[in-house]
Amino acid sequence: MLKKILFLFSILFTLLSSAQNQKRFIKGIVLDSLGIVKNVNIVNQKTKLGTFSNDRGLFGIYASKGDTLKFSSVQHINKTIIITDRIFFRQNIKAILKINTYTLDEITLKKHNLTGNLTSDIKQIPKEKRDSILKNNLDFSNVDFSLKDTRIDANNRAESEVVVVDPIQKNQGINLLGFLSLKKKKYTPIVKNEFDKTKVPNNILIQLGEDYFFNKLKIPKQNYHQFLEFCNLSVVINLFKKEDLLELIQLFENRANLYLETIQKE
Repeated sequence: MLKKILFLFSILFTLLSSAQNQKRFIKGIVLDSLGIVKNVNIVNQKTKLGTFSNDRGLFGIYASKGDTLKFSSVQHINKTIIITDRIFFRQNIKAILKINTYTLDEITLKKHNLTGNLTSDIKQIPKEKRDSILKNNLDFSNVDFSLKDTRIDANNRAESEVVVVDPIQKNQGINLLGFLSLKKKKYTPIVKNEFDKTKVPNNILIQLGEDYFFNKLKIPKQNYHQFLEFCNLSVVINLFKKEDLLELIQLFENRANLYLETIQKE
């Protein structure tokens, strides 16, 4: 009987420890008293992994139960949120920050007798002090006025020559090819589709992690790029460039089951 109790206790302990180590992708939004807050740094203090809120105040990060998320922004007071059971199972979090107010050190203004009128205020300055100020700022005793600055003549010689145009001949000798070259050409943007097709999928895999695609969505590793094509690669690239991470994740989760059914039929 005792052995059975110990065996059940060990199984329960194993299940609890595995639940503690389980990670989930937590989605959230950052707000303050004025509305959404973008560019807030969010760091999981246990795993040291971090992210930031986008232009809509949204973010996503992996966390386990008991992890602590730290929210920091220059304009706000730092805030920490512990991942409770409710947050972990709902996979949703709302962080409300308080706006930080900066106070300046106290300063004391000394009383003076200045009126703001330059003519009357200058009379209050002692004569010896006025003379010393003028002497220090208007002392030309060390200036040799016999020397000339040759740079002035050099600048004059560097000026372009004035060309007088005869108005009678102004329309003669028009270069037709030169005139056509002045016509505004239509701008053709360079589309880097091939670059995007190889670079963006790799960046998405790095940012969301292999565990998300291959374990949670159950996409086979060898079918990763085919899955992105199935989700419409141009839409995926556009959402990733706009940093709309939550909408991109929603697209993947909506299309994953349909994709898996499709490849199973094949």
